[in-house]
Amino acid sequence: MQGGGPAYPGGGIKMETGQQQPAPLLHAPPNSAPSFLYHHPPSPFGLHPATTPGGVAFGQQQQQQQQTHVSMGVAPGGGVASPLQHQQQQLHQQQQQQQQGVPMHAMLGVPSPGGQQALSPPSTAAAFSSPHQHHHQQLQQQQQQQQQQLLLQQQQQLQQQQQHFASQTAHMQQLRQAGGLLLVQSPATVVAAAPVAAAAAAAPGGPAQLQVPSTLEGCQQVLEEIYSYKQQQKDQLEKIRQFQKQLMMRPQKEGYDVLLQQHAQLKNQIAEELRTLQALFQQVILPPAEIHKLIYLLQDLKLQQIQLELFQQELQRLTLAPHHPHLARPVCALVIVEQPLPMVVTKGKQLEDDPVVVQLLTGANVEIHSFSKVKVAMICDNQQVKTNSSSSSKAIENDTQTMDGVRRIAKFYLKFLTGTRKNPVRLRFGIQLQINQNGAAQTVTVESNSSRPFIVITNECQWEESEGILLKKGRLWRAGRGDFANVLQRHFLRATRQDLIRPTRQLSDLDFEYLNQTFFEGVQVIGQKSYDAFWEWFGKAVQKLRYQRHICPLWQTGLIYGFLTREGVKAALINEEVGTFLIRLSERHPGLFAVGYKTDDADVQKSVRHYLVQPEDTAGAKKTLPDFLFTCPAFQFLLVVTSDVENGTPKLRKFAKDVALQPYYSKKNPVAKAKGYDDEIPIPNMLSP
Repeated sequence: MQGGGPAYPGGGIKMETGQQQPAPLLHAPPNSAPSFLYHHPPSPFGLHPATTPGGVAFGQQQQQQQQTHVSMGVAPGGGVASPLQHQQQQLHQQQQQQQQGVPMHAMLGVPSPGGQQALSPPSTAAAFSSPHQHHHQQLQQQQQQQQQQLLLQQQQQLQQQQQHFASQTAHMQQLRQAGGLLLVQSPATVVAAAPVAAAAAAAPGGPAQLQVPSTLEGCQQVLEEIYSYKQQQKDQLEKIRQFQKQLMMRPQKEGYDVLLQQHAQLKNQIAEELRTLQALFQQVILPPAEIHKLIYLLQDLKLQQIQLELFQQELQRLTLAPHHPHLARPVCALVIVEQPLPMVVTKGKQLEDDPVVVQLLTGANVEIHSFSKVKVAMICDNQQVKTNSSSSSKAIENDTQTMDGVRRIAKFYLKFLTGTRKNPVRLRFGIQLQINQNGAAQTVTVESNSSRPFIVITNECQWEESEGILLKKGRLWRAGRGDFANVLQRHFLRATRQDLIRPTRQLSDLDFEYLNQTFFEGVQVIGQKSYDAFWEWFGKAVQKLRYQRHICPLWQTGLIYGFLTREGVKAALINEEVGTFLIRLSERHPGLFAVGYKTDDADVQKSVRHYLVQPEDTAGAKKTLPDFLFTCPAFQFLLVVTSDVENGTPKLRKFAKDVALQPYYSKKNPVAKAKGYDDEIPIPNMLSP
């Protein structure tokens, strides 16, 4: 076994030596609020989070070795201990003997678990009767002076933090909303919406409704400010870790009180930032870059929230009785910090660009001696998807990864080897640790929270229904307009295989306005029936964009206009020359394209006609939409949609059909129809006389 650790139960995985450096925070996401998984359903890894006999024996062996080193005047590392080290070791032993039988909450002067006021600790000086009493007293005084200096520094930092939090809270309160809702839809477009019902905001204990900026610049400023706060909180968490580790080894009431205040201040600060970001996401239609920033800020802050809760949980152990069952629980959490989910995944396709990343977080006084590899399992409806050891029946390839001992992260480039039959599934990760906590060695299993849902498909025809299931499972049909638009934008960019930060062509303000007027009639909260009607049409359109040959690049370059009513087509073509056309998605026939084109009809109002592209017009991969348009002489000049550089609004430009579509024509194009020739060769009647 590597690193001296026990084998990983149920999987034959060996333990590996871990580094004892603090793990830096990542710019990445936990899925949800912390779940420390002390009480689990049956583990998908065949493991049980409990202290093993081997772990207890390991701790006893360490204590015996330390006692031997102290009695012989030998340093634990193997060298000869200095006189000062020897005195420190003896003092530490005597303090431990003195404190035996005295509950920790009594030493801190806090109320005991039974509700009685704890006693003050006995005098330390009276406990010494050795010949080295004078040296011990000097050493004790030095340690007390160092603790007082450290405590003074912590109190000063607390005052600075309180001033910082007060100024931040005042800034947040300036953003309180009076009752309206503003939607920032593009870099230069602000649309006012109807007031939001205040029932949720007025609920007892509910978060206050927050005012969001009315411009993109204002939204960006809020995101930058919260990012700055997050970086400061990262440093503050590291300072808390260092101070709390010392306090856990040498408890002191003043230091305990300081940490309690720091925990409470930081908890409130992170909660206020999370509320602001959630209000921004729910109430503002943001551009893709700002959506990406906001999501990652939410994920980072939730990660900080989990780390802070671990510190709080660890600090509260000082107030527990010596044999309280909570003391045996590991102060550790395995957190999913990056995941491309929810999404529809194709069987056999590896997640190369979007790995799933997990990170191990611990309390300040938890030492990790060794750890196993991280293992992932697939969970469906709270039940494990059963897999065998043979490669032919495994559900996940690359399901075991080694954790980085310094950063304490593991990256999974997963490949799913079986479909999920359109059922949403989740991932859960597990690791076995050998830790030292409260002076005792333990071997424990830590499992992560579940990932966001995903579906593995085996055929592209399953994509539309599976994507709709995921969106409905995410309760998109209960979302408000801002939340709906931001979630839909993210799903649309993934479906059309675009960059999430700098997409080639995103859903525009006019696209959202079209969808809102067509399916939701200006409602503020999406109903389930409205959502089902919307996805019946929109899902088939996105399926076409995702899978039909050439359609996605035609959309991204603006050769397909996309979402436009018949009235909009008429307005765009009425003043154009004969033969001008544009391509849109049919409103009444989901998943089909319609071509609006200008004719030479003498009646101007009837000169704009419409043609519905039939499935047989583009049957198979050999005849694409560009090939079909090539064969139609009535289509000569294509209107291409572009974005205005100044205000981002759509702008139409006219190009000759063959110039615009030439890159998409097949190498062997059919000959175009020509005037003066029959379209079909008539079959002679051989039976006529």
